[in-house]
Amino acid sequence: MVSEAVLQIITCWEVDYLKLNLGAGNHINEGNGWVNHDLHKHRPEIDVVHDLNELPWPWDDESASKIEAKNVFEHLDIDLVKVLDECWRILEPGGTLYIKVPNAEDPVAVWGDPTHRRPYTLTFVKYFDYKVNDVGFSFYTDRKWKIVDKGGAGNKNAEGIWKSIFAIMEKVK
Repeated sequence: MVSEAVLQIITCWEVDYLKLNLGAGNHINEGNGWVNHDLHKHRPEIDVVHDLNELPWPWDDESASKIEAKNVFEHLDIDLVKVLDECWRILEPGGTLYIKVPNAEDPVAVWGDPTHRRPYTLTFVKYFDYKVNDVGFSFYTDRKWKIVDKGGAGNKNAEGIWKSIFAIMEKVK
């Protein structure tokens, strides 16, 4: 459920959709429909405080058109299948999820932060792509995604390896 304060913000903006910025940190998204989330209310712009390890997350089914998760999933204790299933639940059909995580090929990017729980490689997206799922990975989850784009993000390290990777995924109903 969305808090009364967030509903008032959305009503004030006169929008009928929600865009979630999960684990906003100091990267606040402003503008129509954006709701900034974090584990702690460390800034006044944080609209929703919630531990993403606790399911369900505090948003209604099919209530968001977009979710951004930049540098947050690597901090979670719960596994990625549960995380993506929860994002799928919250997104409206055709809604998009933007994920950015440290690249496992750069150990400093992954393990330099002691709060990181797991590394990621770009191959993770194939396990959720509805085209590949029909071939052999449908036993992970019945919730399907279309992979819109994926690649390196941010800066490269001294060896020329991307420090982060990203994926843009679209909910397939």
